[in-house]
Amino acid sequence: MKCFVTCLGGENIKGEKRMLGGIWKKHKFPIAVDVSNRSVRLLQAELNHNRLSVASASEASLSCAEHREDDRYEKILCEGISQAISAGSFVGNHAVLCLPAARVSVKHMRLPQMPADELPMAVKWEASQRFGYTEDSHVLQFYGAGEVLQGDEVREEIIIFSVKKAQVDQYINVFDELNMVLGGIEVDAASLLRWAAYRGKPNAKSAEIEVDAEVIIDVGQYQTSVLIHRHGRVVFYKVIEINGHRFDRELSDHLNIPVNEAHDLRMRHCDAGDEFGADRILKEKAQETLRNIAAELAREIGLCLRYFSVTFRGKRPEVVTLIGSEISQKWLTEIIENQCGVSIHTENALDVLDSKAEAEKLLLLDSNMAWATSIGLSLRNGVSLQKGAA
Repeated sequence: MKCFVTCLGGENIKGEKRMLGGIWKKHKFPIAVDVSNRSVRLLQAELNHNRLSVASASEASLSCAEHREDDRYEKILCEGISQAISAGSFVGNHAVLCLPAARVSVKHMRLPQMPADELPMAVKWEASQRFGYTEDSHVLQFYGAGEVLQGDEVREEIIIFSVKKAQVDQYINVFDELNMVLGGIEVDAASLLRWAAYRGKPNAKSAEIEVDAEVIIDVGQYQTSVLIHRHGRVVFYKVIEINGHRFDRELSDHLNIPVNEAHDLRMRHCDAGDEFGADRILKEKAQETLRNIAAELAREIGLCLRYFSVTFRGKRPEVVTLIGSEISQKWLTEIIENQCGVSIHTENALDVLDSKAEAEKLLLLDSNMAWATSIGLSLRNGVSLQKGAA
């Protein structure tokens, strides 16, 4: 990563949709490497007669790499990617990387309006003054989210994504060690936006509602992401530390059972008529535990929606698209709907693929349907991918 500040999204980034030398024949795209603290997922997309398919996909565990920042992390990640490559049938050695959300810091700031070519330098200066980010310490990417009113003055809302330069260097070293050509590094918000843009407008339950901005909430096993976008721009993004694993952990503590049993119990029974057999006390205790955490998540989502409506002085979103591993939990969607006052539209992120057989390839690797980021990342540099319009 040579540049200190990179602009993302909208019309400001002219290189984002460029094919890198036309090296992918037959419309195969680079290998998308989606890294989290616990696993690494690889996916290579292919376009055949304008139909999106999966050329290859695989996953490897990185459980022992969580929170590591030393040289050992590079070895763990290198071994994980190598294992995932060996498990698949990938073509070429060109790759793109999505950074783990846990290693990315997200901040907002407002700048005076200025020409687009002056914005990167202004962001660089403001970030160094306000947050202490320097060219030697951090790598920044940012979105120009749009115009906002601050008093009587019109300013530009900027979302800054920062990661320590030493950590970026770790990833570059890993790909060098694997003899892979790293064509780009991006954050989860960019990949999720690309997935949303390719799949187009959702088939929301309230189709008659005019949607100015779309809210996508990806509730996964280890991460919940809130993305609000409009007109091809990210206008809000936040990671909430309430996820499927948090539900399992709390349920484990309250019922005094192992976490894996709590997860299985929640997946099998929480929406069934007789969730916990004849043990009514156990059933009520489990439901109370889960609903309390869900209410906490709903409050966080409500704050996100309020920030958007107050900041951009627009109509509060009335429809929320819910994706990720937790969309099967009907009690969760009901709590979010009731507490946030929105209509929830659940969607399978794999529906962007052009056949059920393609989706099943990924479900065999992970039945949680948590592939939206990987699919969006795999479409980076895709010139002709215009299935839908965001």
